[in-house]
Amino acid sequence: MIKIITITRLAGILGLCMLLWNISVSAQGLMGFSDEAFVKEAAERGMAEVMLGKLAQNRGTSEAVRNFGKMMVTDHQKANDELKQLAQRKNIFVPAGVPNDMQKDHDDLSGKSAADFDEAFMKKMIRDHEATIALFKRAVDKGTDADLKSWAARTLPTLEQHLEHARNVQDNLKNSKKDNKKNKGK
Repeated sequence: MIKIITITRLAGILGLCMLLWNISVSAQGLMGFSDEAFVKEAAERGMAEVMLGKLAQNRGTSEAVRNFGKMMVTDHQKANDELKQLAQRKNIFVPAGVPNDMQKDHDDLSGKSAADFDEAFMKKMIRDHEATIALFKRAVDKGTDADLKSWAARTLPTLEQHLEHARNVQDNLKNSKKDNKKNKGK
């Protein structure tokens, strides 16, 4: 009988601890901003852009897409190197590679036909840069490390230029596709 009461109490205490831990983790995610989490996500996103940029240089059918890919490799590799040096000075962990979901995005794009690649790549670049810009704005607004905030603020205009450029390339691809359809109809 005593064993049952003791086990029940332990289970109750364990359940309460797990509940409080989950509430704490959820509150941190909603309320707080972690410089370490920013470094991790910024590094992963930067590495993914380099990886996808290389893919665009090899698979892009449009010169504009290949050039955009080259810009991704050059600019994001530079930003990645800067972030890595800054993080090392701060003793913040930087991942060595991209997470599985970002690798899957690369693999999905790799599997696209030549005809579909350019459009899918530019759509991905727009979506990724919108998310990355939001991340960097949060770092500028909510970060606690002055050096990381400064780096994020300096990097943000380049990301915004990438987004604008990506939208222009996408628009040009769509217009080119429309023109080709019109010419085929004549």
